[in-house]
Amino acid sequence: MSLFNGALDVNGLDQVIAVMNGAPGEEQKKALETLTQLKESPDAWTSVDQILEKSKSLQTKYFALQILESAVRTKWKTLPRVQCEGIKGFVISTILDISSHRDKYEEMKLYVQKLNIVLVQIVKQEWPNNWTTFMQDIVGSSRSNECLCMNNLTILRLLSEEVFEFEQDLTQAKSHRLKQKFCGEFEAVFRLCHAVMESSENASLIDNTLRTLYRFLSWIPVGYIFETNLITLLTTKFLPFPVFRSITVQCLTETAAIDIADKNAEYRTVVVDMLLKTISVLSEQISPDVDMNASYHNGSDEDQKFVANLAQFLATYLKVHHKYVEILKRIYTRGECDNGSDHRAADIKRAHQISLEYLLKISEVEDVEVFKICLEYWNWLTTELYRENPFPSSAPLLISASFMHSGMHDVPRRTLYNDTMSRLRTVMIGRMAKPEEVLVVENDRWSAS
Repeated sequence: MSLFNGALDVNGLDQVIAVMNGAPGEEQKKALETLTQLKESPDAWTSVDQILEKSKSLQTKYFALQILESAVRTKWKTLPRVQCEGIKGFVISTILDISSHRDKYEEMKLYVQKLNIVLVQIVKQEWPNNWTTFMQDIVGSSRSNECLCMNNLTILRLLSEEVFEFEQDLTQAKSHRLKQKFCGEFEAVFRLCHAVMESSENASLIDNTLRTLYRFLSWIPVGYIFETNLITLLTTKFLPFPVFRSITVQCLTETAAIDIADKNAEYRTVVVDMLLKTISVLSEQISPDVDMNASYHNGSDEDQKFVANLAQFLATYLKVHHKYVEILKRIYTRGECDNGSDHRAADIKRAHQISLEYLLKISEVEDVEVFKICLEYWNWLTTELYRENPFPSSAPLLISASFMHSGMHDVPRRTLYNDTMSRLRTVMIGRMAKPEEVLVVENDRWSAS
């Protein structure tokens, strides 16, 4: 079947797409061959605007955008500037038209998602040399409409993933230049995200902003994290709400992964406050005595995702920042404390103990991937404790056991984890693989088989 008769037969293409998405058979096979020929045609991309304008099928429009995306990836540098500008202008205007109206955006969300991907491919080709105002344009337009803002943040998230994670279709020099440009112009993006987090009451917009921020946190300059109220917003404004807590914990995990050993003391204060505020919020929602395994298996998919993310946060934080929260000296109770320093040390010690309690509880969850997260931390911790003060290797077993109890008081860090290690042994034994059941049967000669 030919779709070309001087010009592309858009109605015919709609019919072919419908057959392709219908029941399998000989007609579907012919439809696939027709679509493959169209895709492989070197001039197929020139008909995309006709398809998008005239087609009545979203599936057909999606197919057309696949052709356009391929052309942007492979032919962009060979196209005349007038055609490049025409394609760019068409994609931008279409996105703006749809995402500026909430109902239209919801109805055509999948179509817009594909348009966003095409635009990101264009940005990779054009920015910064031929589109110097891209960042100002996308941030500026975001302030006019919440729905448009939400879609623009999605575009920025996709661009971040392309530049900092996937790096597909980019030379090393191009990738380095885009990373530098993104970091250099990130202030405007951060102000936009910060404004949404502080002022917006639109749950969908806030959720999308947090998901976009999550993709930024691994590479943005650390000053945006530790020299603003970002962590406070995450821990006190969004973590308490179940609808936001899973993605919020993911953001906190990315933050916790940043090593601040060579930074100033103010950063350490912020890092410690992050744990204090997080545990304070979680303690009101999740009792340390909860049966985490039962709650996990009885919970929703989102609840299970939250438990896994919480394990990742606690394991990451306690591994990277343990020096700031391990209080090795004796701390009096808050009633006995006589100064602010003792009060803070008592709070830190309590938060650290609750964090370990949560990890022990999550370690009991019968899910392999969740257990792996916990196991990696426990392996690191026990290795650390052993390397700092190994048991005598040549001592008899009874002497070694005696050393574990009597000599423990001479090793402050091991003493700190004494109760945790004792409970961890029980958890690990309970999680050990059980041997297969063996059935013993006696035959008529009284011998077992």
